[in-house]
Amino acid sequence: VSFRASGDDLQNIRQRRANGLRPFGLNHVVTHGDDLMGELAGKKLEAARQVGCQWVRWGVGMQHEDHDKGFVSQCAFVNRIHEKGIKYLCMIDLLVTFDPPERYYQDFEAFCRTAVKEIPADAWEIGNEPNNGRMSPECYARIVSIATGVFRHSSPAPVCAGAIGDRGNPADYMRRLRAATDQFDILSIHVYGAVSRQRVREALSAVPDKPIWITECGWAGGVFTAAAVKGAYTEYLRNPRIEAIFWYCMSDPNLPALSIWGTPAWGAYAEMETKTR
Repeated sequence: VSFRASGDDLQNIRQRRANGLRPFGLNHVVTHGDDLMGELAGKKLEAARQVGCQWVRWGVGMQHEDHDKGFVSQCAFVNRIHEKGIKYLCMIDLLVTFDPPERYYQDFEAFCRTAVKEIPADAWEIGNEPNNGRMSPECYARIVSIATGVFRHSSPAPVCAGAIGDRGNPADYMRRLRAATDQFDILSIHVYGAVSRQRVREALSAVPDKPIWITECGWAGGVFTAAAVKGAYTEYLRNPRIEAIFWYCMSDPNLPALSIWGTPAWGAYAEMETKTR
């Protein structure tokens, strides 16, 4: 996919940022093998801060080890993020890929009530690519409605629904989700490779009354070029309904997967953030 950007694109993003837009997000600032309170995680968060990262996306699940510990380490990690001036998007891992039994909904609601008390999230995202499994959009809509009801009662943080992946019929899934519920604030989608523009168009059409966050963006297979980073931000942010883009990781060809130091993509991310201030 070839992206093109102009001086007008950059000026448009500058104006939107002046009005409060925070579009620069990252996934995989830390990895699941990291000690969230360790020295390496701290260095990675500082690197993210230095290149202008404004959001970090990280997940917690109903059977996550932090749940058993009262979310202690999760909360401490979020505080580390906030100390860097970065906001936190908490992705709730549903831990199911199919329509669950009735008991699940009760357990999920209880989990959300605990999460909203313990985790100082700046935004919530319900699930990750539910359309990639066998979960119906109507079932997923019920889960979203439960979570939103809990979170809105106790937190001003917006709720993202979707995190729509590439499998099946994403456009139909988004339409059915929106037909089943309006109890969310933002539609989130994942865009990779050659279908990126198509997925964005589908989202804009399927859910016309919600802003859109791209909570995963990049190229499948761990190959993310510097040109793609620059182009994606300028092209997607042309549309006023797209508010944030979370780059999936900063890998480059012939460099270790999930590496974030010294790669051309990492430099391009910093350049884009600087040029659009």
